[in-house]
Amino acid sequence: MIRRIFKENKRYRALEKIPVDSYERIQLILCGMRGTIQIDIAKKDENESVISKYWVDSGKKNDEFRLEKRVTVKNEMILDLLNRHKIMCWDGFRGKHPKYAKDGIMFRFTAVVNDGKTIRADGSQNFPKNFTAFRDDLGAMIENNAQI
Repeated sequence: MIRRIFKENKRYRALEKIPVDSYERIQLILCGMRGTIQIDIAKKDENESVISKYWVDSGKKNDEFRLEKRVTVKNEMILDLLNRHKIMCWDGFRGKHPKYAKDGIMFRFTAVVNDGKTIRADGSQNFPKNFTAFRDDLGAMIENNAQI
């Protein structure tokens, strides 16, 4: 067990030093009891990207995702967000649902960065380091029309 933790910490420290220089697309899905939120980030051109936030109500059967908000942001803001929260370290994260947690939020994160490197992470009420701050900062970008 100690050996495994040491290896994971060593891997984290190595990945932490790799910056995100570019990205193609990013998707974050958050599933809870009341609904599902999907946030997509796609490059519009060399300078700007579009963040789209979709929502679906869990209480309705066969309900489709509805566009809730769409904003345009500078690519530098997205790169800063990705590097500040060290998303390279999230690759391969699998957060098992804690034994005594009755409910919670599940997430799935996918990002294609640095000319084709795909980062995948998912979990249920168990998140990678900096995840909550990343989610909150991304939400603030969307709600403030990317003026942060």
